[in-house]
Amino acid sequence: MTGSAEEARLARERLDSVLVRDLETWTPDGLSAETVDTIICSHILEHLRAPRDLLVRMAPLGCAGAMLVVALPNIVHWRQRVRFLRGDFRYTTGGLLDETHLRFFDWTGARRLFETTGWKLQAASADGHFPLLWRLGRPGFALDRAACRVLPNFFGDQFILVARAEGAVE
Repeated sequence: MTGSAEEARLARERLDSVLVRDLETWTPDGLSAETVDTIICSHILEHLRAPRDLLVRMAPLGCAGAMLVVALPNIVHWRQRVRFLRGDFRYTTGGLLDETHLRFFDWTGARRLFETTGWKLQAASADGHFPLLWRLGRPGFALDRAACRVLPNFFGDQFILVARAEGAVE
């Protein structure tokens, strides 16, 4: 079973509908607001040659009311910066420098991805941590969130973005 097939199987346990498609060419023909209320692109767009094109193709679903939730890895997270400073730039079979990643994003690039696509960014946040704060338990988690808000490029492992289509039916 391929990674996509396995992930789809797991997703079907919790979601009403799951589609597995080639997103480089897929169009949402035949889908409507009655069938789609949320589009989730979790660690998907960095694997595409033209992620902006997919967002444009999906915008009609948003105009009908669907919400878009995107998660993107952060190429300039502090751990990756340390690796770069050591001269380590090697593609891997998983993680941030996965050999299938075609695009890389930082905080600004992640938010700019939505420009001129038909989607309007509603919320953006960085998810990650400050080194070793997790050992403090609950106070450490609060400090992690604060660090990600203040320096999202440095402390965010990933960015979570929520968008609605421009002119969407609310």
